[in-house]
Amino acid sequence: MRKHAVFLAFLVFLIFSGALEGLVARHISTDLQYRVTFVLTLITGSLFLPYAFIRNRQAYLTALRSAFPFLLYLIWAFISMLWSIAPMSSLISSLLLFCVIFTACSLVALITWRELLTGVALSCLCLGILSVILIPAGGLMDEVHIGALRGPFPEKNYAATVYAIGGLTALGLCFFSKNPVWLLVVAFQFGLLIMSQSGTSTLAFLAAAAGLCLIEALKERPWRLVIGVWSGTLAVIALGYLLVNNSEAILTALGEDSTFTGRDRIWSAVWLRVQNVLWFGYGYGTFWRDPNMMIQWMWYEAGYEFFNAHNSWLDIMLVLGIPGLCLMLLGLVRPLFIGLVGLSIPGDFRRFALPALLLVIFISLTESVIGSPDGPVFMFMMVIAIKTMMPENRSFTYHRFEAGVRPYQ
Repeated sequence: MRKHAVFLAFLVFLIFSGALEGLVARHISTDLQYRVTFVLTLITGSLFLPYAFIRNRQAYLTALRSAFPFLLYLIWAFISMLWSIAPMSSLISSLLLFCVIFTACSLVALITWRELLTGVALSCLCLGILSVILIPAGGLMDEVHIGALRGPFPEKNYAATVYAIGGLTALGLCFFSKNPVWLLVVAFQFGLLIMSQSGTSTLAFLAAAAGLCLIEALKERPWRLVIGVWSGTLAVIALGYLLVNNSEAILTALGEDSTFTGRDRIWSAVWLRVQNVLWFGYGYGTFWRDPNMMIQWMWYEAGYEFFNAHNSWLDIMLVLGIPGLCLMLLGLVRPLFIGLVGLSIPGDFRRFALPALLLVIFISLTESVIGSPDGPVFMFMMVIAIKTMMPENRSFTYHRFEAGVRPYQ
């Protein structure tokens, strides 16, 4: 494993985690938050694209071909300027999305699975340690969810997504590297999740971690795999029945309520606006960025102010309509099917896409974390999905075999 490759993954995830923007907004000015995001994203994309192309052109082009659902999503975002309610905002957001997608392609073209997961896990560990250090200096929420851990991030749900990603990648490395030391990192990140009081991210992490443990127990064993799939299906049905009949008690234990902290009113208000522009949306990156009367009416209908739909899929439909929704779903579903192949191939890290994307999907149901060009969950989803969809590059793989590394490691 190459240290400089691990550092690349560490640096990219640190930049796209949103920690720096959160600190700037809290201690300097909230007006600078979006500007810092814009500058960091633009600089990172501008530097990584030519660097990856020079270092390994063939792998980079392979990554671009593998990312075709996200590239189509990007093209649709640019086209949305034609009917956007704020064309300039759509252009700026589309440029940022371009940088995010091409940074993700650049990263996965330069590093192996093990290096990618190690870099992400170490980045989340550093952010977790920073969160603890910042507890006396604004690291806890002082409004709404008073006392919840947010660390350097804007609010506790944002922070919890980073802790969940850090815990899952550390657990994956524990299995893949057969190094139990990573369990200490898992325990640390889970402790931070509890302190963040984020029910969605905690539940998502537990579900993804359970899925990863099941996958590792069944991998490379055909009969166990068949039995495990049927057992897992029955377990999901039983769990669904349990959740439906005990939803109030479970949500209360997780710090939520049956309205998901008032999100049901947000979803109703947003869905009414989505129906008006079902096929095209209002234009990429426009609706929440530019104040308009529709937002004011939604605040009135919900009874309080909010600044996103608290559901990734509603937010995507709001700006890009059904085509945008279908392209993003394609970018998630395709690597999930490819990840199933990794269950039968020894040493195939692609199976990690199954719990990783399960985590992303779970969080996306109550938080707007994918589709927009900012935030750690979207970058995590991009690198995992594109890495999983990359076919074997023979010249690249040959050199990896010479170094004692198997394909897809």
